[in-house]
Amino acid sequence: MGTVARFTPKAAKVATRAESEPVGDFLLEEDRFVEVGDRVIVMYSDDPGNPKTLVLTQEQDDDPKMGVIFVGRPLGKALVGQAEEEVIKLPAGDDVREATILRIEKAAFAA
Repeated sequence: MGTVARFTPKAAKVATRAESEPVGDFLLEEDRFVEVGDRVIVMYSDDPGNPKTLVLTQEQDDDPKMGVIFVGRPLGKALVGQAEEEVIKLPAGDDVREATILRIEKAAFAA
């Protein structure tokens, strides 16, 4: 199978489909960077032991309370292009919270 090039603000990575592993409706890959459609599991440093699951969407009628985040929101913008295990600062209202990206699950699309 061919390769898929991913270009992100942080780096350009190449992954093959053979490196992908299906997990439900999502794929786990070797090199993952957050993109629209991904499910992202984060752990806030001020709330250890309580991971949060977020899904990035292009739909403006998102539901932040349920973890569905419009990519145009400050939180969505902060996540896009980030890699697993990175510690990042995420907007939280008028404040900023530090979080670690624990896992990125790619949406599995039918070919």
